Amino acid sequence: MNLIESISLISNEAIYWIGTLTYIGFGISTIEKLADFRSYSFQGVFSWQVNRTISKGYFQGPSSRFLSLLMDYPNFLVVQILLVIVCGLLLFPFDHMVRLVLLSILVIGLLIDNFRASFGNDGSDQLFSILIICLFISELFIDHSAIQKAIFIFLAAQSCLSYLTSGVVKARGKKWTSGIAVFAIFNTKTYGFKPIAIFLNRYPFVSKFLSWAVIIFELAFPIVLILPLEYALILLVIGVIFHFMNAIIMGLNSFVWAFVATYPAVIIVNTWIQAV
Repeated sequence: MNLIESISLISNEAIYWIGTLTYIGFGISTIEKLADFRSYSFQGVFSWQVNRTISKGYFQGPSSRFLSLLMDYPNFLVVQILLVIVCGLLLFPFDHMVRLVLLSILVIGLLIDNFRASFGNDGSDQLFSILIICLFISELFIDHSAIQKAIFIFLAAQSCLSYLTSGVVKARGKKWTSGIAVFAIFNTKTYGFKPIAIFLNRYPFVSKFLSWAVIIFELAFPIVLILPLEYALILLVIGVIFHFMNAIIMGLNSFVWAFVATYPAVIIVNTWIQAV
């Protein structure tokens, strides 16, 4: 096997894992949305009768009325069910054209999804959108090595930028540097966990330690691209544990899938840099 074939094989493996993690994570996130279907009903916080007023200018003409019909309740839930089915199908090894059609449906559904609920999304939702569009482009230009390489670089840079930005914001916030933020999060109803909140209130130095541990990890994450691979993998394992604990304690399970889905791209770019 020559060098070009080896690089192609590794790249295909990375795309496979990026896709697998993305489809599973986005599918789970969509199922959770279906479980909370009442929020999208006429009386819900995401009621289309309310949300359409934000984008009233975009919904004029026959085609726009059709899009509006898809976003109305309960039709929007049918779109979500279709997205779950497509995510499931993409886990199977279909040929190029079938995968391209499935990804096209996923991208269209994703755009409808994002337009339908233009607020209330978090970092994982935005990252899922980026990942799915990148996977679509990768499948569309499957034989173009330069585009495939650009996708890996973009996803690795996006991953590092997401962590770095979050770390900088935390480092500039007094609540995070003082340790209050971690206690405050665990003391909330939405993301909280009462036993931990009680413990952190009793031992504030632990809260401060955890705050700085998160800040340092997020600020340091971009060096994963230039570290020797064995040390880079250690940092990525810490990232997996970090997101996994947030999923268990805070219920932020979508972040595990979205951020870890970028890790194969980070590893690929790291190996390229190390080879220079």
